[in-house]
Amino acid sequence: ADLGSRIWFYLTKNHFAFKRRSSRRDISLLKLLPPTLTSQLNEELYMPVLKKCPFFLRSGIVNYKGLCDICNKCIAEASIYVSEEIFHEGTVAESLFFLTSGNMMYEQRDRVDVEKDRMVVEGKWACEPVLFMTWYHYGTLTAATSCQALELNAAKFRTVASMQAKTKRYVMRYIYHLHRYMIALMQHSQSWRTDIWDEENEIDQIAQLAMSETVGDHMASILDLNIDRLGFCGGSRASTNTRE
Repeated sequence: ADLGSRIWFYLTKNHFAFKRRSSRRDISLLKLLPPTLTSQLNEELYMPVLKKCPFFLRSGIVNYKGLCDICNKCIAEASIYVSEEIFHEGTVAESLFFLTSGNMMYEQRDRVDVEKDRMVVEGKWACEPVLFMTWYHYGTLTAATSCQALELNAAKFRTVASMQAKTKRYVMRYIYHLHRYMIALMQHSQSWRTDIWDEENEIDQIAQLAMSETVGDHMASILDLNIDRLGFCGGSRASTNTRE
């Protein structure tokens, strides 16, 4: 009886509290949808997740159609079970991960310049720099509970972004300012050596600069003032003057 209680407690805490939701690939009928409906479904499902990251929020304002293409061509859904590793320290990164449910533990060994262990919760993401450069994981990310995540493939992202003129300009300016930010951090500490980039104020400033240099300061100011009214909330179309 004691063993049964322990098993039930473990399953309740680590699995049933975060029930596995059906992913797209689990629903075979969705494969019968025409491309237009599939695209709209991708937009509805993935856009609200992407826009939590300042880089993608500003990217969607600069070129909404380009971000829709990223939703359609670069993202896969992942179901992750408790104790399963998402990536391991020292390996080459291939994807950016968005956690959509559950909790994950990020651990770094033998580092004194950053917080070693930290919990990654729903709405956070990991490995943003892989989109822009060759990146080796600085830690290990493991599911603390059953989790759902979106995996955005970096190679596919670069292919799609390179075909969108506005998105490409925005990405290049973002990379420039991100590199400067990393150099500035390195001069004071080594805190950028992590896969969890959630300093949202600093990252949002970088994204704002990149957007301003892509669409112009005046237009960027207008878009910033109306950011909550642009319809960029997963499903609705953005203002036509921000599209390519």
